[in-house]
Amino acid sequence: MRLNEAIEILNSKGMKVQELAKQFGISKDLLSDVLKENGYEFNNKSKLREYVGEGTPENLELDKIIKERKSAKATRIKKQTSNNVQRKIGVKSESTDDKISLTEDEVKFIKDAYKRRNLFDKQFEITWEKSQLPPRKPEAKPTYIISEKTFSDFKKFAKGLENDYRITQNELVEIALQKLMKEWG
Repeated sequence: MRLNEAIEILNSKGMKVQELAKQFGISKDLLSDVLKENGYEFNNKSKLREYVGEGTPENLELDKIIKERKSAKATRIKKQTSNNVQRKIGVKSESTDDKISLTEDEVKFIKDAYKRRNLFDKQFEITWEKSQLPPRKPEAKPTYIISEKTFSDFKKFAKGLENDYRITQNELVEIALQKLMKEWG
């Protein structure tokens, strides 16, 4: 099955990702990842998978992509199980001369937790900023003229935040204006 055929099945026949993934014998997360990696994202408003990548979508063989992903995962698992003894990484404690020994997996876990913390901080900050906006009633609908490039860059920026943080373009503009007025006012 080709990628565009899978998208057509998901969009026109109303099949869920879970159902299509089951046909391939894979998890819905893996299928979702493959679709995202190839530029397709779910639009909550239209309830369709839409191409948001650059240029025109490539019509790749979905079976082949999934086999490659499964093969890569099997290789990773094989390496992990054949390497039962993990290399210890010595880290000197700042407060004492004691040495702390961590495995590579433990170090990776700590790094991942730190990245997730930063993501959580951003999510909290944008949610906080949104909660601080004044009430919308009464509302004003002004028209401003900005460059095409600025508008295009903002649309791309806003699209990521709309999906990740459930925030609208109008709210983003209002937050940006409030921050600018606080900083320069």
